[in-house]
Amino acid sequence: MTQPNYLSAIQTIAKKPKFYVILYGPPGIGKSSLAARMSSGKVDVNDPKVEPDKKLGPQEISKQTKKTLFIIHPEEQGINELKSGSPEEYSGVGVMPPIPTWEALLSVNQWLASKSPEIDEVRSKYETVVYDSLTGFETIGTKFCAQEDFKGDYSSTGFFSYGKGPKTFATRYWTDFLRSISLVRANGFNIVLICHSQDNITTNAMGDDYYQRTLMLGKDDIPRTTAAAEHIILMDQKAVIDKENLKSKSVGEGMRLMYCSPAPAHVAKGKGLPSMISMGESPDETWSNLKPYLYK
Repeated sequence: MTQPNYLSAIQTIAKKPKFYVILYGPPGIGKSSLAARMSSGKVDVNDPKVEPDKKLGPQEISKQTKKTLFIIHPEEQGINELKSGSPEEYSGVGVMPPIPTWEALLSVNQWLASKSPEIDEVRSKYETVVYDSLTGFETIGTKFCAQEDFKGDYSSTGFFSYGKGPKTFATRYWTDFLRSISLVRANGFNIVLICHSQDNITTNAMGDDYYQRTLMLGKDDIPRTTAAAEHIILMDQKAVIDKENLKSKSVGEGMRLMYCSPAPAHVAKGKGLPSMISMGESPDETWSNLKPYLYK
């Protein structure tokens, strides 16, 4: 048996991994419009499929700019509505047919993680893969788990009995899904996961319990999901508390922010990101403010 030449395989120059970001927040805050912009916009001019930029006009350069590829749940049509309303603005954004089943979702990830000329072609066009949304895909997955492990009983007497179903789903199926996403990332794609938000009561051993804004996922899936991501960003509208006559009320200021650091009021994580980033007045401004921290 021939001994492999491990010395020749050692890398002396560190290769920066692709980013892995979770965007979550209320409906209409701009998650899909931001995710659609989350690529460097650069192409490899040494790629034989790409002509040097200096030979191209603005329209040709735009066509060759790497974009994002959306994998969507059937009920998540945000990106299609954006493409329909502004076809030129979102012309380069790719959208796969809606994923209706758990098997199809894992199959797509297996395909994106594979080594083939077809995937090389996909990478030449798309730099970032966006999953929209985790909330929808989790629902597909839990129903699949109920069918496989609880004889199709998706009720309080089957899947939800004593929390057995959610725990089984989290430890087996959801973990497999997150692992498959990591393999897609390792194959050269940035990862953006879109998720809805919810307010959960957090138990506080040192005082009163409090509400915390977090991902709209099952309680057993949230820690696994947040542990896998490099950045977790809450997109929301800033509010202040105005106290009048010993009464408090929330007053919206209209300022939209990306919260990137953990706090009692919300789940967030940002390696090398400031605690808050302004979303500005448009999706382009939102991405312009975030992009420098992801492409250092």
